[in-house]
Amino acid sequence: MKRLFSNWHFMRWVRLGMGILAITQGIALHNIFIGAIGILFAGMALANAGCCSLPRSNNFDSRNDEVIYEEVKHRDPRS
Repeated sequence: MKRLFSNWHFMRWVRLGMGILAITQGIALHNIFIGAIGILFAGMALANAGCCSLPRSNNFDSRNDEVIYEEVKHRDPRS
């Protein structure tokens, strides 16, 4: 329940607005598909879920990872 009422950012408001708009248009036009899309968008806003949300990992620290590079020299096959 805490997730429902916290962390409202711009895209979450946009998703909710699009969802409400699509639900009302679906009802007005008697179109089930538009209503379903509206329910999807409103549900995404209420659940604070995006279409491509990835779980966050707190144990990754990129400052401690050392990258090792290997130089690759081009050899001309004609010689």
